[in-house]
Amino acid sequence: MDWQQVVTKFGGEAVREQVIIEGRVVDKTETIDGKDVPVMLTVGQACINALITEWEDERQTGKQKFDRILLAMKINEDKPLTSEEVSQIKERVGRQYRADVVYNIWTALEAGK
Repeated sequence: MDWQQVVTKFGGEAVREQVIIEGRVVDKTETIDGKDVPVMLTVGQACINALITEWEDERQTGKQKFDRILLAMKINEDKPLTSEEVSQIKERVGRQYRADVVYNIWTALEAGK
């Protein structure tokens, strides 16, 4: 699985990774040669983000949260995933992102099986 593949929108534009700072959504940046450069969202980071996000309407046990973190760690360490784990990731990605981004990530997950 290529977890470093950059996620694209419909039309091929790269998706920028975003963070919330003081209640505002802003593009995440890194400094390269003294310049702030936007960080592009990768398939791996998108999947990890979806796994660690907790939604207000979601009630999960500590065990469920713990299991999601373990799954995020497997992605981070590039360990093989079961088909059940891929299904869980796809479910959460489907809730986290807009349709064209979901398509891109799901396609990458299916290709990486």
